[in-house]
Amino acid sequence: MRTFDDGRRSKPSSSFQRPGKPNHSNQSSRTNVPPSTYQHSKAVIQNYSVVSRRRCLLLGLILLFITILSFSSNVSFTLWRSKTVIYPGEDGHVTTAWWNSEITDSSRLTDESLFLSEEEPDDSTLINGKFKSHETEKISDLYKAFTEEKKHANPQLNSDLSSLIHEVLPSDSSLDPLPTFEPNPMVKYENVTPFNSDLSKLPSDTRFLSYLPHSGFHNQRIELLNAFLLSKLLNRTLFIPEFRLGRAIGWNSFGKLSKTLGREMKNWNYDCMDQNSLDQNRKSSSTECTEYKEWSSVQAQYVLNLKSVVEEQPVVHQQDMRHESLREALKLTSGEWYEVRDITRYSYQIYESRSTESVKGQKYDHRIDLEDLRPYEEVKLLSFGSLFGSDRIIIQSPELQSWKKKLESNQLFNLPILETVSEKVVEMLGGRRNYIGIHLRLRNEIFASKASSTVIKIFREVCKDLLKLQEETIEILIEKQKKREGQRGKEDNTQTQRSESNDEGEVNTSESGAEVEVSLLEVSSITQKVGGERRKVSERLDSDHHHPSNRSKCNRRLYNNPLLQHLNVPIYIASDIIELKSDHRVSILYNTFPCIFTSSDFTKIIESSFGKVVSSNDGLELQPFLLPMLETVIASKGSGFVGTPGSTLSSYAASVLHPFYSQISSEA
Repeated sequence: MRTFDDGRRSKPSSSFQRPGKPNHSNQSSRTNVPPSTYQHSKAVIQNYSVVSRRRCLLLGLILLFITILSFSSNVSFTLWRSKTVIYPGEDGHVTTAWWNSEITDSSRLTDESLFLSEEEPDDSTLINGKFKSHETEKISDLYKAFTEEKKHANPQLNSDLSSLIHEVLPSDSSLDPLPTFEPNPMVKYENVTPFNSDLSKLPSDTRFLSYLPHSGFHNQRIELLNAFLLSKLLNRTLFIPEFRLGRAIGWNSFGKLSKTLGREMKNWNYDCMDQNSLDQNRKSSSTECTEYKEWSSVQAQYVLNLKSVVEEQPVVHQQDMRHESLREALKLTSGEWYEVRDITRYSYQIYESRSTESVKGQKYDHRIDLEDLRPYEEVKLLSFGSLFGSDRIIIQSPELQSWKKKLESNQLFNLPILETVSEKVVEMLGGRRNYIGIHLRLRNEIFASKASSTVIKIFREVCKDLLKLQEETIEILIEKQKKREGQRGKEDNTQTQRSESNDEGEVNTSESGAEVEVSLLEVSSITQKVGGERRKVSERLDSDHHHPSNRSKCNRRLYNNPLLQHLNVPIYIASDIIELKSDHRVSILYNTFPCIFTSSDFTKIIESSFGKVVSSNDGLELQPFLLPMLETVIASKGSGFVGTPGSTLSSYAASVLHPFYSQISSEA
């Protein structure tokens, strides 16, 4: 491109031009053009260049912004673009609710879920299946900011209930009847619906309350407890839905959760029940059968001992909780059915008295006082959404406090088969007073992300609180484990192989066991302290029993040194990991305690004792669904119990099962 004396620039010539040789044809062609025309052309070209550069720059900035949002700030992008509400669920599982999305399938919620701790939604985060610890602070700030934005947008957020309470209008959709069960005379079925409710026999002025269950078994148990409390508070007969075992349905907003529960009603699928019919001519696909076998449902009183509770609080057992079914069963007319909807997981918190101050730091959006529900006293059916949350209902009166305590004390399993099978395993462990129970969750990704710290925390609690080891001794055991892991390097040597037991009930010597014992004895200052510790071992552990039953084989050599024999105490671990022994994350437990057992060590006993328990609801075998309960019972029957932080199942075992079995053991 050439420059003229007046500053103008010419367009490049189409022909090649060597430097230093002017193009006379071009030059002569421009001699007759007025200067004003060049000035105008110059301005047009410059303006065009500026606009083009700006457009390119703007386009580049937009692309850069989208890239940053997609890869670097995907958390905030998801939260703010979708107006996502974060809420904790079963055992730390936190799901998201989209206000402006068209998601109706609960399975989508699983794919797009966030995982936070049970009570604190900013403890740790798992996004789209990948743990991102560095995003924890960002998620916490965004969640708090999002909540504040909602509150500022609606100054009456905690008192305006018009967005929550609505009349349930009749639907145009038809009600398809559930299929009738035709039992196979060759199969013995377990009656999982022992109580039948005949609504026609109830007084015409009976007022009812219903709610929407969701999540895993122990979250459903908490929801049921709150439902009993609320029914008592409102003087209503409670509709008890069936308990869902196995694959859970996650929380969703009121309308969507109700539709999901209705769509997931268990229908009989004879192709899936009859394994012999799985041929090319069958109608059901393998996918349908897989989904069919992922869950089962049972009546609440089949799994929980609610006898004394239902004697005081009227209840109705209902299998079909679809809207159309409830309307038809109660013959509801206009104005007889209202629902308290939950837009978010924690839409409302219910208070018995208006004079009670709101709980500080509450995570709920609305406060509902009992007086706010007075206008609906004559409504025949009052429905609620989720009732999950240990602080969902705030009570004050002594009568309700007493009722709540009774509810909490009547949360035991009502399954005789669990007692029968668990007692056989307990006997193999040496009896109730002679082993320690641990409930360890590692499979769920929120627990997997904290596995190392959780195992160390459990290890310390067992050593310090139950076995009364001093801190110095515990640190030596932990340091030895770190050295062992360093020496192992790339070798997969986290577990020692089980050996055959000798006549004295001890297992052949293993190098790792000898190493730990010798290392402790070499530290004289610690050895002197250990001598006193042995006399401080938990009084609940029988001092005459440091060994499991002779019929149970330990993993490696027992400690012979009197100062260390208390480490021989049998430990039963209820876990969601099938091959726990080969999991390197728990190697410190297996390397320190020679006698660790899991359900896989008692497979024959469990299978032979369980037999074939077939549900009368769907024809599925119940053993896979009851096994987690069995393991929890076995762990809870130990002299001491340690659970996984943040697990509702561990909390249930620690607060309900273990105290109950400990009291029975002390009275025996």
